[in-house]
Amino acid sequence: MWFSQLITDYKTYIAAGLLGLFGSLANVLYQHAANIKKMSMVYTIISLIIGFFVGNLIGSFIPITFLYRDGVLMMAGFGCYPILSVVEDKVLYIMSKIPNVSKFLSKD
Repeated sequence: MWFSQLITDYKTYIAAGLLGLFGSLANVLYQHAANIKKMSMVYTIISLIIGFFVGNLIGSFIPITFLYRDGVLMMAGFGCYPILSVVEDKVLYIMSKIPNVSKFLSKD
């Protein structure tokens, strides 16, 4: 019983991650086609991993029944670097407001 629920949950996470990964791949190909960035295997692999992560991150906030969920996850993968930058800034801001934690967050 619990195992089938676990498999269903993992399928949901993998699907969200793959949509983010697909959006990230589209971004890499777009940057190459527009002569913004040269094609690099290392950059492509890193982008795919980050796209998978962002797809899962954003997918956990969107209900599966949402009509445009797939498109939103692909757009999140396409713009994964700006999304992670915003998340990093907001988390650091929140952490800086916590006493005894802000002293560890100095950006030297």
